[in-house]
Amino acid sequence: GTLSDSEWTRGTYSALSRAIQYFNKYAGIDENGVQTGPMAGGIVIFAAGNDASNENCYPAADPNVVSVASTGCMGLPSSFTNYGKWVSMSAPGGDLSRDGSYGGIYSTSVAADGNSGYESMQGTSMACPHVSGACALAVSYYYGTQKRKGLTAEMLRQALLSSTQSTDSFCAGDYAGYKGMIGVGALDTYKLLLTIAKIDGIPAQTIAAGESATLDLGSYFLATNVLTYTIADSSIVEVSLSGGTMRIKGLRKGETTVIVSDGGAIRKPIGVTVR
Repeated sequence: GTLSDSEWTRGTYSALSRAIQYFNKYAGIDENGVQTGPMAGGIVIFAAGNDASNENCYPAADPNVVSVASTGCMGLPSSFTNYGKWVSMSAPGGDLSRDGSYGGIYSTSVAADGNSGYESMQGTSMACPHVSGACALAVSYYYGTQKRKGLTAEMLRQALLSSTQSTDSFCAGDYAGYKGMIGVGALDTYKLLLTIAKIDGIPAQTIAAGESATLDLGSYFLATNVLTYTIADSSIVEVSLSGGTMRIKGLRKGETTVIVSDGGAIRKPIGVTVR
């Protein structure tokens, strides 16, 4: 529901806020800090709410969660969806007001008498499970039959928010007020799987002063034409990037970090030691 920031962080609901942070940090990790599950750490995903409001709606507005707004069958923001700079992304949640026959999401339903079935429904509560399911699929894909460890919740979050499709074309005209207000984009599960396949970190590099290391960043990023980088100490290394190939030249002895960004949520640090 709609709460003030202080109610959420310091009032009655503050325990839930702290529980989310605890889950994000410790899920899938034992008391010795060893990963026991398919992912180290947790990711919490919440529906943005159905008040057609841009006021902060908790728990979705908590910065420690992924908040999901709703789009209809044509990709437009749903008439009921909450929106705002606090929203992380969007996903199909239906919009029966625009299409009563085909505008809903086929969802499980339980009647008052206990009988269950399926019906066409709408809501950010329909959009949120799309994202949850996509994340579960991505974790399963990374883990694989080999039960590969190493995936962290932060890696998944970065992959999720860097693999969306732009909603800008749908936030125009009568919907211009939603531009930049329903998250970084709409869920794209296929692109998420392609991204998670290359989400591992870039190995640290050790080079001698005057020598260079060459990295094919296509092994670590889905698209290389969007990559940029920053250098923590440019007196230690010189860096160039062309066509997805990064060259790191040692200038003097020392240690520094080069951070490569995909222009979205992914940031991959490269530790560099110059001997």
